[in-house]
Amino acid sequence: MIDSFFLAFFLFLSCFSYVSFSLTSFDTQVWHVLLIPILLSFYRSTDIWVSLKVELFYIPLVFVFLIFSTYDFMGLRSYFSYTLFFLVFVVVAQSLRYYKHSVFYKVFCISSVLYFLFGLSQYVWGKFIFEFIVHVRGTDDRGVSSLAAEPSYYASISLLLSWLILIFSRYRPSAVGKYSIILNVISIVFLAQSAIGIMYLAIVASLVFLSRSNFRIFFIALFLGIIGFLFLNHFDGRASQLIGKLFEVGPYDLMMADASINLRFASFFLPLFISLDNYLIPMFFGHYLTVAQNYSAMFHDIFWYKAFDAERIMSFLGSMVFELGIFGVFYLTHYSIRAYRWSKDKVFRAKELVLLFSLLVSPLPIAMPLVAIVFASLLYVNNENLVSKRYTTVK
Repeated sequence: MIDSFFLAFFLFLSCFSYVSFSLTSFDTQVWHVLLIPILLSFYRSTDIWVSLKVELFYIPLVFVFLIFSTYDFMGLRSYFSYTLFFLVFVVVAQSLRYYKHSVFYKVFCISSVLYFLFGLSQYVWGKFIFEFIVHVRGTDDRGVSSLAAEPSYYASISLLLSWLILIFSRYRPSAVGKYSIILNVISIVFLAQSAIGIMYLAIVASLVFLSRSNFRIFFIALFLGIIGFLFLNHFDGRASQLIGKLFEVGPYDLMMADASINLRFASFFLPLFISLDNYLIPMFFGHYLTVAQNYSAMFHDIFWYKAFDAERIMSFLGSMVFELGIFGVFYLTHYSIRAYRWSKDKVFRAKELVLLFSLLVSPLPIAMPLVAIVFASLLYVNNENLVSKRYTTVK
C-alpha cells in the first residue's frame, strides 16, 4: 500500500513538472526525482538489470559524454536532462511490471482535470494569477498556460496525458477517461490556443479514432476542432492567424514569414543536418551554439530568426541525435524495434511509433517526465510477456 502511494505521488509530480512555487528559477522542476531512490528500493535489482540493461547502460554513458562537454549551465543541463530521462524510464518500466495500471490511469485523469481547471481560471481571471506557482511566459495574442511555462507546453502536456489515457485503456477509455480527454481537447483548442498543439491533435485523432474505427468519437473530435477553429477566428488569436496563413501561403512561405515557426523548424533541421554532415559523431553537451554558427553562411537565408544564436536545441529528436550522435540513433532505433516486436498489433504499433517520432520533432524537453513515461508505457503496457502476475490493465 505504501509503495503504491509513493508511485502515485511520483506520477503526480511528473505530470506537474513546471510547478515551482517560486522556489527555483528554472522552468522544469525535478521534485519527482526525490522519489526515484525510494521506488527503486522496492524492486529487485536483478529484474531491473535484465529487462532494462540498455537504459541502464546509457546512464553512465551520458556521464562519460559530460567529460567532453562544456561545464557551463547549458552543458550540465543537458547531462542532467538525459540522466533524468533514463531514470524516469527505468522507474516507470519497473512500476508497470509490479503495480496495477489503474494507479497510472487515475493519476493521468486527475491531472487532466486539474490542468483544465487551472487553465480555465487563467482564461477567466488573467494569465498571471498563478505566477506564484509556476513561471509563466506568454503574450497577449496567445492562450493561457495553466500549470505549464507557456501555452505550447500546456498543449503538449494535455496531448501527452490524453495519449497515456488511451494507452492504458487500450484505446477504449472508461467514461472518466473520455471526459478527461474531452477536457484535454478543450484545453488545447480553446484555452492554450496552440497551433502546434492543434496540429498534433489532428494527427492523434486520425491515428486513434480512424484506426480503431470509432467513428462516433472521431466525428465528435472533428466537431470540436471545427468549433475551436471558428472560436479562434472570432478572437483573432495567434493560432487562428497561423492556421489561416498556412492555407493561404503554404508551409514554406509561412515558415519564412513567422519567426517562431522558423526558429522551431531550424531547431529540428539544423541539429540533424549537422550531425549527418559529421557522420553522426557525438557533439556532446553545450557545444550547439558554437557548432551551429559554422553553418550560418549555408543556411542564414532560410533560418533568419535567432537560429544561430540559440544555445539550446528546441527539439527532443534534434537534441538526442546532435548530442549523442550514433548512440542516440542506436537508442531510438533499438527502442523502436523493441516496441514493434513486443506488440501484438504490429500495424497499429507502427502508427504509434510514427506519432511518437512526429511528437519528438516538436520542442519537447528531454527532461520532461511525461515523455519518458510515454516511452516506457508504449513498451510495457499490454505486453503480457514482460510483466509479472500483478499486471493489470485498466478496463
